[in-house]
Amino acid sequence: MDENELSQFRNLCRENDKGYINLQPIQRGGILPPESKKVLQSYGDGYSLCDFCFTGRMDEIENPPVSKFIEFFSKFVGMDVSIPTGSSREGARLIISQLASRIPKGKEPVLVLDGLAHYSSFLAAEAAGVSVVEVPHDGNPTYLLQVDQYAAKIDEIMDSSKQEMVGALLTHSDYLYGNVTDPKVVGRICHDKGVPFILNGAYTIGIMPFKGKHVGVDFLTASGHKSMASSGPIGMVACASEYRELLLPPSQIKGDWSGRTFPHKIHTVLGCPSVYGAPLLTLMSSFPRVVERATATKWKEEVAKARLLAGELEHIQGVMQLGCKPHEHTLMQFNTPAFQDIAREHPKKGYFLYRELKERGIVGIFPGMVKSIKLNTYGLSRKQVQYVARCFKEIALEHGVDVSPA
Repeated sequence: MDENELSQFRNLCRENDKGYINLQPIQRGGILPPESKKVLQSYGDGYSLCDFCFTGRMDEIENPPVSKFIEFFSKFVGMDVSIPTGSSREGARLIISQLASRIPKGKEPVLVLDGLAHYSSFLAAEAAGVSVVEVPHDGNPTYLLQVDQYAAKIDEIMDSSKQEMVGALLTHSDYLYGNVTDPKVVGRICHDKGVPFILNGAYTIGIMPFKGKHVGVDFLTASGHKSMASSGPIGMVACASEYRELLLPPSQIKGDWSGRTFPHKIHTVLGCPSVYGAPLLTLMSSFPRVVERATATKWKEEVAKARLLAGELEHIQGVMQLGCKPHEHTLMQFNTPAFQDIAREHPKKGYFLYRELKERGIVGIFPGMVKSIKLNTYGLSRKQVQYVARCFKEIALEHGVDVSPA
């Protein structure tokens, strides 16, 4: 490799980090506050977290206060046991794999999950050798999950002589439409039937109030880089106390020649969680702000701004917000047929919308997407939301699209 080839990796700088209003749906909840950006630089070196690791377990480090953070996180989400993971999806893989290990040989392990579950939930099941059965939603345009069907799906599997329930998984807020599903119903169904209940909180934990055990959750996954103002990759997994040994069992292996053993290591995470520096420290640094912002009052304010934008965009001919109404999350998807019509004749095709928004200081809409768009308003000011609405309307009007008066 010569210098010309290597030069493309030098002085990398993110283009969209220059004062733009960022609507990227998976980034709004993960934006770092100033103090965490300083921590990111301070702990950027490899294994920087391990300066004072005296027990060989990252989760037991006291300086910086990792062990205390884990304790506080459990209280924050209303669970008994927590541990960092590489991501929310890694947490799901760990949970499903361990639950599947209890299924007797000769039985097909099955996970019941919602029809809007993130693709990684399906892959976590696949990695564990687990089949999936989906609970349907009601389709376009609301995509509301038919939560009562969890009971029927679970009963079908429990009545089968060939299948065995691993657990039931619910996505608290889905990544496509931002529908928030109340976990209480699923929690009650699972506990009535003796089925472990897993909640994917990647898009909710850290931005809205939540207490897991209050709604019957046995296992919880959360995402630091999606919803807890931290750099990635970082997630958290939590469980009720009765599942501690299943989820985080100590190593029992012994070398046949050396006799070496590692009884203080957790074998399901290969010793200790693989988040040895900046991702975990930014999560810890941002945690006080996360606790402050994840209140009912502040979440109500955030949802109000999202509804404001949705109402304004629907003044544009043909634009329709998908998912439940009134919306309960800041992540939203819209059908935008007028922008698709413009793209057919525009020299930039579907990229025109991205470019024209960027000229106005707005990024985050996926380049080339005009048939439908996803965005997220979390953390934006009301003034910024109003400006975004005005820009979308201006673009529509400039291209001859009708915009009804407010």
